[in-house]
Amino acid sequence: MSDRTAEFNRAKDALRNNLPRAFMIAVICALGLIVFGSCWAWPSPTETAVVTRFGAVNRELPSGFHFKLPWPIEDEETVDTKIPKSFTLGEKTEISEGEEGKIPELAMLTKDTGIVVFKCAIQYRVRSATKWLIESIEPVKILENLAICATRQTSGAFEFYELSVDKRSEAQDNIQKELQALVDDADLGVEIVNVQIKDSHPPSEVKSAFENVMQANESKGQKISEAQAEVNKTVPRASGEAQEAINGAMGEASRIVNSAKSEVAVFNELLEQYRLNPEATKARMVFEANEAALNGQKRVVDRTGTQNYRVFGNR
Repeated sequence: MSDRTAEFNRAKDALRNNLPRAFMIAVICALGLIVFGSCWAWPSPTETAVVTRFGAVNRELPSGFHFKLPWPIEDEETVDTKIPKSFTLGEKTEISEGEEGKIPELAMLTKDTGIVVFKCAIQYRVRSATKWLIESIEPVKILENLAICATRQTSGAFEFYELSVDKRSEAQDNIQKELQALVDDADLGVEIVNVQIKDSHPPSEVKSAFENVMQANESKGQKISEAQAEVNKTVPRASGEAQEAINGAMGEASRIVNSAKSEVAVFNELLEQYRLNPEATKARMVFEANEAALNGQKRVVDRTGTQNYRVFGNR
């Protein structure tokens, strides 16, 4: 019994003496694994890594396997710089208690002093990982606020109906340009890829009146289209008829002028013959006139002259 107790005491003393050493070895191994595991960076094909050395930006790393100094000397953060990201304004509601009650986040004033409620999708892509990750604090929140500013500026440049129907595409382009200018001034390192107004409508208090106006405008547009179609059908027909009348008149005028020229030529030729032999020409003219007047008669006897008779025409 005493031998077992002695053996147990010796084992306990050995464990007490070796425990600190084993603990230290375990700690060292764990730290070694941590250090070894932090000696490389491996961004995915769409990511860019920013490496900081003692908290200061040192370099950017593209996708692939890269060695670096272990933590805590160097550390890295990654961000997707190839695939666009997006967020939607107008889905959340910012409550403002006042005389008018709750105000939606994107209730904005238009050029004609109307109020329009926006739901707008913003698509962006990170161009500079350093500016986005290191040099900006809460960059997504900053971008959302800048998007609200750009949307407010645009809504103030358009009338209510234009934002809802007529010029929505132009308004989207304007928001994108305004937002890109704002993020460039803020130096966020972001490119605005696309802006889409998913919905724009009046506040619920005036929604029914707005729908009536929309229906009236649609009816107006339909009437204008029908009138324009009638114009497109009538004007070409009238133009064709007018051109046909003009062509007919010009043809008739040309015929009359040519006929007159022909008669003038015949008269001039007859006048020349008359000057050369007046009596013969006069007799021929009388003969031709009588022949034309008595066309179809076999013979005609004239007893008014000094002779007994004269015969005209074919015998």
